[in-house]
Amino acid sequence: RRVPSVRSHLLTTFHLGNYAQVRLAVSPPGSGAVEIQGLAIPSYPWAGTYFRDIPIEITARPHPGYRFTGWNGIAPEQPAAASVVLSGNIDVTANFELDCGAGSRVVINEVNYNAPDGADPGDWVELCNPVLTPVDLSGWTFRDESDEHVFSIPDGTRMDGGSYLVLCSNTKAFADLFPEVENHLGDLGYCLAGGGEWLRLLDGSGDIVDSLAYGVASPWPEEADGSGSTLALKNPFLDNAHARSWSASASGGTPGSKNDVFEEVEGDCGSAWMRFLRG
Repeated sequence: RRVPSVRSHLLTTFHLGNYAQVRLAVSPPGSGAVEIQGLAIPSYPWAGTYFRDIPIEITARPHPGYRFTGWNGIAPEQPAAASVVLSGNIDVTANFELDCGAGSRVVINEVNYNAPDGADPGDWVELCNPVLTPVDLSGWTFRDESDEHVFSIPDGTRMDGGSYLVLCSNTKAFADLFPEVENHLGDLGYCLAGGGEWLRLLDGSGDIVDSLAYGVASPWPEEADGSGSTLALKNPFLDNAHARSWSASASGGTPGSKNDVFEEVEGDCGSAWMRFLRG
């Protein structure tokens, strides 16, 4: 009962205006996030209570591969970092669209962390560059939770737009099971944790380009834990930090190519990107 009591105390002590509800959403789902008064909102739709006649700061933050296009519910000319004075309840939606020129947007797209006995290619992770801009991976590293587990991607490694690259813990075992997949590198020198862990892709400056803390129990797809499936991202433009963005692949996964659980997302990056979506 403390929250309403403290709120009422503030209202009377500082002679503030009454309360107002702020409801937040993003469109399309997974394309970005909203911060309100510096608070990062983890899921949508979301609602919070604020005081009328007191400015609040609402900030739209696009996820990699997207750009902010405007607001619904507040003045459309407001910038991504908007100041709003409440006169009543409001519903605010931050709108984003795909940005094909988004630069180095390489994402962790598929993970094989626990293959069944008899069909085990070793642990592997698939990277995807879904934008049209080629990316030079020279100096990049891939790591798990341990800073001692570092795989350095060879200098000169390049990912063209719409391409994939598989990082293997055991290249021989991988090639034996997937002889047709040539776009792979290894050996990692370490294996992925069977109980879930944090994976990181870092650029040459040591900055995290993408990371994933996967789990093995619901809401994460449980079929990827020893049943023959992999963790497969439904679309490389979805936020891969959320379990809902992942599904269990068909048996064995699709290393080096588009995931078999692929779902299109809203947006249009021109004919070249759309050909990749439908490919």
